[in-house]
Amino acid sequence: MPFDYESAKAILGAYRGLTPALRRTRKWCWIASTILGAVLALSAPVFVHFASLQNYLDGPLLGGPAGLTLFAIVVALSAYLRGVAGDADKKRGKIRANKDVLYPVVKPEKRDGRTACTEARLEALDDSFGNLHIAAYFLIALSLALGLRLFAESISRLSSDWLQHGQLLFRVCDALILEWLLLALVVLAVMHRRARIREEVIRDCAESCRIDLDRREEDAPAPGVPPQN
Repeated sequence: MPFDYESAKAILGAYRGLTPALRRTRKWCWIASTILGAVLALSAPVFVHFASLQNYLDGPLLGGPAGLTLFAIVVALSAYLRGVAGDADKKRGKIRANKDVLYPVVKPEKRDGRTACTEARLEALDDSFGNLHIAAYFLIALSLALGLRLFAESISRLSSDWLQHGQLLFRVCDALILEWLLLALVVLAVMHRRARIREEVIRDCAESCRIDLDRREEDAPAPGVPPQN
């Protein structure tokens, strides 16, 4: 049966589940959301305890221009991660189209060290693509939380009584948002370091395989010429 337009439409129309990659991303989103929620839930009572013991004369930390600046930074960082994920996807497509000299796609009967490097590189790009989308998801959620916090303060500024009574809530929210951002940056730093090390190991292996293959091709006798003893 030819794989034509109608066949493809039938397959896509009958498919209602998630791909393995999307199931993995959803699973880790739920796990990370649970961990983050637990950390913030444990931190909130501590912040409330210390904040309730103070009489503040100044405004909350993320009120006004500071909050808007942080909001813009988080949104820009989310967009940057989406862009990096898109670059990883382009690299996957380039390798699968056999347009990357360092990671060639060879036939099964000609499997060698380059094949292992190509498979490892594609697996690393798949992991990076999924991890970046997970990280972008949490940064988008953080930007949403920050936007809601700024909106709530803008409403409270309509009345001085509302603003005065909301000081404790705003300060606790600011502490939780900054804690969220700090955890996100730590996770991104760890992910970047691990991905960088993995990429360098794969690249060194691929370069060694390419050099070894070139040397063997140079040492191989030309067709019709007997090998020298």
